[in-house]
Amino acid sequence: MPVTTIASTTSLVDLTVSNITYLLPIGELVDVLGDAIFINGTDETILLVDGDVTSASDAIEIVNGATGSMVHIRNNATLTATSDGVRADVGTSNFQVINDGTITTEFDQGFDSDGDFGTWINNGTIEANSDGVLFDAGTNNSLFNFGSIISSSGDAINVMGANASIFNFQTITSLVANAVQVSGTNALIHNTGNIIGSTEGVLFDGSNGGTLINTGDIRATVGPRAVTGGDGSETVINGGTLTGNVLLGNGDDRYDGREGTTTGTVFGGGGGDTLLGGTAADDLNGGFGADVIRGGVGNDILTGATGNDFLHGQQGNDTLRGGGGADVMLGGQGADVLRGFGGDDILDGGQGNDQLVAGEGSDVFQFQLLAGNDRIFGWQDGLDQIDLTAYGIASAAALNAAISAGGSSAIVDLSALGGNGSILITGAAGLINDGDFIF
Repeated sequence: MPVTTIASTTSLVDLTVSNITYLLPIGELVDVLGDAIFINGTDETILLVDGDVTSASDAIEIVNGATGSMVHIRNNATLTATSDGVRADVGTSNFQVINDGTITTEFDQGFDSDGDFGTWINNGTIEANSDGVLFDAGTNNSLFNFGSIISSSGDAINVMGANASIFNFQTITSLVANAVQVSGTNALIHNTGNIIGSTEGVLFDGSNGGTLINTGDIRATVGPRAVTGGDGSETVINGGTLTGNVLLGNGDDRYDGREGTTTGTVFGGGGGDTLLGGTAADDLNGGFGADVIRGGVGNDILTGATGNDFLHGQQGNDTLRGGGGADVMLGGQGADVLRGFGGDDILDGGQGNDQLVAGEGSDVFQFQLLAGNDRIFGWQDGLDQIDLTAYGIASAAALNAAISAGGSSAIVDLSALGGNGSILITGAAGLINDGDFIF
């Protein structure tokens, strides 16, 4: 492919020839009061920038109709623009923009795409007064950040177009707003570096949802939330660190933190959510809707809130709160506390010495063969029941023989029924007999 050299100029450089490479060498300067460089070639125009570009409007613009173009801003180059650093217009497609140098903008974006199927790669530095990177009306744009993207008054990354992908390996920072804001449909954010916002780390705005995969660090320096969802269905897979709260909003959301750490509370919000904790002490709140919440390894707090929820503490000394619906709560291993609150709940402490607290509904306290020495509080005689189906009890007489009184409490000796441990039912001495059991 032939190479054409661009000399220093104060006039617009309009590149109109297809299948050609243009080179702005080191030491050359394009300094224009308006747009500096247009790429007008309709097929595979390549621009290599080793010199500097200064513009009172856009530094480099890929113009409507250009396809297959490539812009490479190399190590020694600096783009300084009043408006956009590099802009792809509506009607452009299948282009590639690589920045190994420095892009600085006074009012607008470092990268700005209204085009389709663009690949944007930053290995250098982008410092923008507005959004660092804006994917506006275009679709299927991808950003790969191996450098630094900083916004001083906007979002570092603002995704409005559909089917966008953001891959961050280094640092994305907003000094006053969101590090990443997404309102376009079907967006993917994959972070292995640092995403640092002021108000939010990552914000899914609107009803389109999206997917966030994190193995790095995401946080907000002023706001309380690392991640905020909208009215759509978001998926957050966290194998790194989320510093702050996670609020997923409406929609059927999924949070998987089994390989990571969240320092705040994860709120499912509205919808039927799935929340999975990890190795640390998680605080998981399902919010509205029928949710599935699993704690993981640490000493977790699981809250069902409203809806018919399923809560499983798994390992650790967990606290499970059922909320207003008909909830199923499994403590798992450890010394757990299960609270029914409203609704007709099922409470199963699992292994360990657990505390089970009845709520306002007709609750069932379920025990397995490996149960520990458990306590039941708030027993409602005639409403609540104890489920010993796992014990295979042969007769009511055998069951009644295992029931005794200890002060004001009733005691069920589970070892006499072929299991382990005991059940102490506070305030229920003389009230408990085989009619209170499922067996």
